[in-house]
Amino acid sequence: MSDKVRMLNEHGIKGFRAFLKDLQRGKDAGLPLDLLTSPASSSAFEPEVSIERSPSGVPFKNRFEFGIYLRDKLAIVDRVTTSRNDALWNWLSLYYFDQLCPSSAEGSRKVYADEVYILSAEMSFRQYFRHLVRAPWHVISEHGQNGKVLLIHTDRGDTPLSTRGLIFEQLASRQSILSNPTIIAGAQRLFFDETIDRPHLGVSGHGAGTVRRFAIVVQQLELTFDLRSCSVEQFIALLPKEFDPWKQRTQRKAERLFVAAGITASPIA
Repeated sequence: MSDKVRMLNEHGIKGFRAFLKDLQRGKDAGLPLDLLTSPASSSAFEPEVSIERSPSGVPFKNRFEFGIYLRDKLAIVDRVTTSRNDALWNWLSLYYFDQLCPSSAEGSRKVYADEVYILSAEMSFRQYFRHLVRAPWHVISEHGQNGKVLLIHTDRGDTPLSTRGLIFEQLASRQSILSNPTIIAGAQRLFFDETIDRPHLGVSGHGAGTVRRFAIVVQQLELTFDLRSCSVEQFIALLPKEFDPWKQRTQRKAERLFVAAGITASPIA
């Protein structure tokens, strides 16, 4: 069953915060679903948009799938306006709360800081990149398919909406990285295995060539190079030798694709 998107007002946000505080204290009186529809706590969103909690009949498989769904549903709205509409994101957060903060078999919920679920009107970057609803929408809106590297982080390719993962934390927490399509495309090409739809094993470690080092190296490169003006190939070529194993794997994968397409020339000069 579909529902019309609305926006939480100050009264609705206050009720949402009270519910979160009760959960943090170990008290769960049930989702305050009335906040989603009551005129006292919410208002209509225009233009009219209808959504579902489980479009395919089951919860979203991962944050990438969730981001695709939100992007497509909200595509009729100006993206810049949508991006800063905290009332919208807070309503959506409560609407999808059972997937953002699922109950365990024992009936308890693991609750994080309020900012993971509720955006303030100030919309500071340190807050909004953590928001469990806005972040997947933003990643997909900005990076499309390259957003997989940020939004899928488990061996099976499923990523509960309640988790963010180390790759996301390392890259999305740095505004200059998250906002740069070349860097995110480079990370997708190096670290994500499209054949099995998940990141390569070892990417999330602590040593050389990991995503932790990638974030540090990128920030160093930004001091010397205009990475926005680079092609993805030029950017990857700038990375030091510690990333060679990933570069070589990417090269071999590209060559296999070219062979399969009947192209004999090397795909990378």
